[in-house]
Amino acid sequence: MISDETPEHAPGWPKWWLLTGFWVVQALAMLTIWGVAVAPGWLDGDDWLQDFSRGLMEPEFLILALPTIAAVTLMQAIFVWPVRRPMPGRGGISARASLAIAGLCAALLATALIMALREIPWLIQTYAPQPPGGTKVSDSQAAWPMPLSLPFFAMVGLTWIIVTPLLIAFVRGPMFERRLGRLAAILFTGTIVEVAAIIPIDVLVRKKSGCYCEQGSMWALTICGGVGTVFLGPAIWLPLLAKRRKRWYAGHCDACGYDMRGCMKAERCPECGCGWKPAA
Repeated sequence: MISDETPEHAPGWPKWWLLTGFWVVQALAMLTIWGVAVAPGWLDGDDWLQDFSRGLMEPEFLILALPTIAAVTLMQAIFVWPVRRPMPGRGGISARASLAIAGLCAALLATALIMALREIPWLIQTYAPQPPGGTKVSDSQAAWPMPLSLPFFAMVGLTWIIVTPLLIAFVRGPMFERRLGRLAAILFTGTIVEVAAIIPIDVLVRKKSGCYCEQGSMWALTICGGVGTVFLGPAIWLPLLAKRRKRWYAGHCDACGYDMRGCMKAERCPECGCGWKPAA
């Protein structure tokens, strides 16, 4: 929690226009990557650039893409919100909303991994030699738990309830931004590791699946992509913000600990003479 005694001239967090620029670039990148993944046929024509640009503007594509981009941006903003600039007289800023998002994403990653691992028995049966007259293995045997199904929501909800209190205990205490940044980095790294583990399963599934869009490995990669995108920004921002929060909390000289809240504009500490200049 942030102290109510934060100095009036405490430095702010990165300029809003920098964050806005990052979100604009992120939105354009998501539109482009999603367009290539969802409709690769847009790139097959002679005038592929015009076809691709026209495809990105299709209402059916935008109805799915724009809400997803908005949701990712909102989750990022909520996650880093406790690290915004403190103001005089303002009470502490709770990180519980940030940790609820982290817990939800951790639950989604855990469920996505289970969805991908659920493919392995199906793959073993599919690639194993079938006896004469044997029954063909159905694609649906590998498709549990599917998103938007009751088992999927039950698994995500149960994992969310278990993980979130653990994350609150991990981040609790002063200078929580460092631990919040570490948590973002862990989740982003975990997403990369999980994707690397799922890709071999996904390749095998693509070769044998009659309806790939229903397979758990495809949805697992989709979930990992969404979670990784959510935590890419915070994993970059929060370590930088945590360095500035040290003075935001106390306003004391780094060398001798003198209370500088009454002379925040001074260039040197009046107690020890060490250089003092709040971060811009």
